[in-house]
Formats: sequence, structure tokens, C-alpha cells
Amino acid sequence: MSLECRPVDQRADDRLHEHLLTFLRDTLRIPELAYAAPPVRLSGGYFTTVYALRLAGAAPPWSEPLILRVMPDHSEALLLRRERAVQNVVADLGFPAPRVLASSDGRETLGHAFLLMERMPGRALLGGVELRWILTRGVRLLQTLPRITAETQARLHALDPEPLRRAMEAEGIPPQCAGVERWLNEIAATVERWSLDGLLPGLHWLIDRRPRELQRQAICHGDLWAGNILVAGGRVTGVVDWSLTAIADPAYDVGFTKAALEMAPIRGPAPVRRVVTLVGKYLARRFYGRYRELREIDPEAVRYYEAMRCMVELQFVVSNRLRLAATGAARDMPSPVWDEDQLIGHFRTIAGISLDPTPAAAPTKTGSERGSRLSG
Repeated sequence: MSLECRPVDQRADDRLHEHLLTFLRDTLRIPELAYAAPPVRLSGGYFTTVYALRLAGAAPPWSEPLILRVMPDHSEALLLRRERAVQNVVADLGFPAPRVLASSDGRETLGHAFLLMERMPGRALLGGVELRWILTRGVRLLQTLPRITAETQARLHALDPEPLRRAMEAEGIPPQCAGVERWLNEIAATVERWSLDGLLPGLHWLIDRRPRELQRQAICHGDLWAGNILVAGGRVTGVVDWSLTAIADPAYDVGFTKAALEMAPIRGPAPVRRVVTLVGKYLARRFYGRYRELREIDPEAVRYYEAMRCMVELQFVVSNRLRLAATGAARDMPSPVWDEDQLIGHFRTIAGISLDPTPAAAPTKTGSERGSRLSG
């Protein structure tokens, strides 16, 4: 998640902010509690809306800078419980994750599930993914980004996953709601929903080639790239956006990050994007090399999870495109822009399989809205 501000839509947000303040006054038993400044919406996040805020009239940590993360609707209660457990356990283990101070499933508060958490200091290692930012800081980026990303990931993977496993069990969170199972289910649901028979060979490859589970698993962030790493004064001050965290093979995290670096999903003119992709391949090599200096890892498993990242992003981009064609509405896309041909090509390089994202049947409004028994 990038922490660069954009204007708040007051008409959409004022009621939400008032409901939050009422909730906090009741929770903290401080009737005079107020906002020190109006909440500001932040960029970033595929499905959630994120605000920065600060309260007046409360003691620390409530008086410190805070982040409000609002889920799309109250049906995301399971996601809320998982993020809360992950962030608080990881913070307890000494890793710089934002501690969750308050949360609700939203039914009697905001109408949406939400998390209110600490705002970590610093700015994103990659300040958004704006091309101008990358070009003006290119030399330093080549040196620091892969090293810091690898060292941060290795530090996370060194944590004991058992406290998180126990916390998730206590919250009633099934293991399959995150990590490998979650992505296989989501790809299968997308293939069925949109009749994407041309993606079935890729799905079958992922199912058939799935690496055996390691006895020693790790806490995996699931989206640990430079936009989610905050730095200040030459050190990492925070890691944000824990919505995809799983207890899994560390190769899952490494492969997902390596694929993202290598394909460099960044906006810009085609000639510049080609240059950025070459730079991305260099960053991916440096990141992977540094990680392997720090921790042992199975290279074949890493390649498998690179291929999985391709399928995950491809099914999302294709379903968004088809939803837009069928209904005129699509999910808001954050700054990274994944290219379908690039994803297909990278998957083919690893798996030796060509994918075709063309639906077997033309999408219809009815077809685009129906659920799937595979989506869990």
C-alpha cells in the first residue's frame, strides 16, 4: 500500500467518519473525543479503502497517527479477524507491523468491517510506482531496493510461526483462506465463472506440480514488495498490508516477490516500460541472490510460485476486463498494471504451457454475477 495522499470524497466519507468517532467515544469512554484533523484518504489497496487520521482528547497510543482500513462490506469479517491476528502476533514477535487497536465487523458501527491500527513512520521504499519517481531515483533504487526487500523478507521468515498458527486457530480461521489453497480456489472460480477454458492447462499444472509441504514453514506476507515496506533514516520502519499473509513455504513469498520484480507492472509509455522491465529483471536477480545468501531455499519451489503469481494476476486482470465488458463496472485498479501478454509469456517460460484468456462463451451480465461453488 502506498501512503501518498489523495483528496477525500466528503459526501461518501463524512458519515463513515462520524460513525467511527461515535464508536471510539463509546469504546474509549471519552465523550469529548474528536478528530485532530479531518481523516484523509490514502492511495493503495485493491479492495479496501484506507484513511489516515489522528484523534484529539485521547492518551497514547490513541493520540498517535492512526490508519483506518475499511473492508468492502461486512461479509469480510473473516478477513478482518485474520488481519488483526496476523498484525498483532507479528508485532508481538518484534517485527515492524502496525498493531491493531480496534476493529469491528461493521454491522452496528460503520456498516463495513474495519481495522483501526497504528500508522508506521517512514515512506514506502518505492514511493508508489510512479514512473517519474523511479527514473529520478534509479541509481539508488538499483542498490537498495533488492537488498532491503530480501533482508526484510528473510527477517520475517525467521520468525516462529506457531504463535500465529495458534492465534488463527483461536479466531476460527481456516488455513485454506490464505496462501496456496486460497489462490488455487480463486483461479478455479474465475475459470468457471467466465468459461476460461484456455486457462485450465495452467490451473492443472499448478495442481499437479504443487511442491510438497515443508516441515518448517514460515510466516509469509504474500505481497512483500517495495510499496509495502516503509523506510526512514536508512532503516525499515514498517511493513504494511497484511491481507494475504499465510503460514507457508518461504518459497511462496520469494516466488511472488521475484515475479513482481521481474515483470515490473508499472504505468508508462511502451518504450519506457520495456526499459523498466529490463531493470526489473536485474532487481529480481539481485533480490533473489541476496535472499539466498541469508536463507536456504528450493529454487524449483520458487519457480513454481513465480508461475502461480502469473496465474493469480492473470485471472484477476482478465476477470476485471470481462466484468467491465459485461456490466460496465470493474474493480478499481491500483497503480501496478499487469500486462496479460507478459504474464502469459512468463508462465510459458516456466511451465512450457501456453494460456489463452479468451472466454469459451461471450460474457453476459447474468454470467458475470453468478457465484461459484469453487470460490469457497
